[in-house]
Amino acid sequence: MKLTTEQKFYWIKNGFLKLNNVFGQDDLCQVKTWITKIETSPADSEGGILHYYEIINGEKIITRSERYLNFSKELTDFITQGIVVRILEQLMGSEVVLFKEKINYKYPMGGGYAPHQDAAAYKYISHHVTCLVAPESTTSKNGCLWLAAGHHQKRLIALNSDGCIDKKVAEQLPWHELPTNPGDLIFFNGNCWHGASPNKSNHQRAALLIEFLPKYIKPVEDLVTYL
Repeated sequence: MKLTTEQKFYWIKNGFLKLNNVFGQDDLCQVKTWITKIETSPADSEGGILHYYEIINGEKIITRSERYLNFSKELTDFITQGIVVRILEQLMGSEVVLFKEKINYKYPMGGGYAPHQDAAAYKYISHHVTCLVAPESTTSKNGCLWLAAGHHQKRLIALNSDGCIDKKVAEQLPWHELPTNPGDLIFFNGNCWHGASPNKSNHQRAALLIEFLPKYIKPVEDLVTYL
């Protein structure tokens, strides 16, 4: 998949990019199968899968899984050798290296995420990009992403004690809600201001979030110096 000049300019200007219909039904069914198997696999603090939980109506409910790269060779190849990597190489102007893999689950009444910048959590990483792969729709009702276009160019800003963007600052921003259909991808810069709403629907959903670093930095096809 070759990105257009317009898509690259949009990425550089806004700090995020949504691509429609990248994956077909067979790929989406496979992603759903991987997610289900990982969710139901036991955690392993000695180097295997990690699970995180939240309390919903007094019940412990899974909210995130990490460190599942070696769950299967097919999943590893999907993440590290497939179309996501080919797109990222165009966006980042470099070969890329996998940094972190996680799955975010949202069960009914599952919590959202206050506005924040992912880069703030990684003090020793100068730059990274996240790709969201959702095998089912993300909507206003079940808690899709919303992002503030262009504010990644301000780099890191002062955060509150929770590691999030101050509420008064966040309320002044022009947020873009970014729902997805199955097969869509969202890429966003580590400095991109983003958040997500709680799941107010009656159905659970989940998405892969895969984070990559540039192997080296150079201009993206001489459009601009990479931001």
